Amino acid sequence: MYLPTDASGFVDHGGITAADQFTAFQAYEQSDNYLRDHIGVNTKRNADRLPWENHFDLKLEQGFAFYKQHTLSVIANIFNAGNLISKKWGRSYFVGNQEVQPLNVDHFEMQTNGSIKPYYYFNPTFGLNQYTNKPWAYSDYLSRWSMQIGLRYSF
Repeated sequence: MYLPTDASGFVDHGGITAADQFTAFQAYEQSDNYLRDHIGVNTKRNADRLPWENHFDLKLEQGFAFYKQHTLSVIANIFNAGNLISKKWGRSYFVGNQEVQPLNVDHFEMQTNGSIKPYYYFNPTFGLNQYTNKPWAYSDYLSRWSMQIGLRYSF
């Protein structure tokens, strides 16, 4: 994907001027380190990455012997224990389908020098997640801690 450097590559679309679309697209570009560093060039495939994720689990088990070799164990598993400590830890990040391609091609025009120039449009409500203000979001469900309690009888 090519990252345009000025509003001349945009067209009015959906009642939004090309200049307003370019301003919104610049905010989108500035929200990500990789995009910020590659304005005016073609981006490489799969070059940008989601933030690093750290998840760790905790297992507590206490066994009680009560008859010969028979034991009863009480087990507590805490999944994503980091999120139990801090709500900012243990988040699971993802990119939705609509964030994968931020620019839409409106049309192509043949230039006088024989090259073909694409014209884009960008929806300003697209691309920046309302919670992260980045092109990616975090999964509320997968980012939560959970606990499992169990009993084990061994003989």
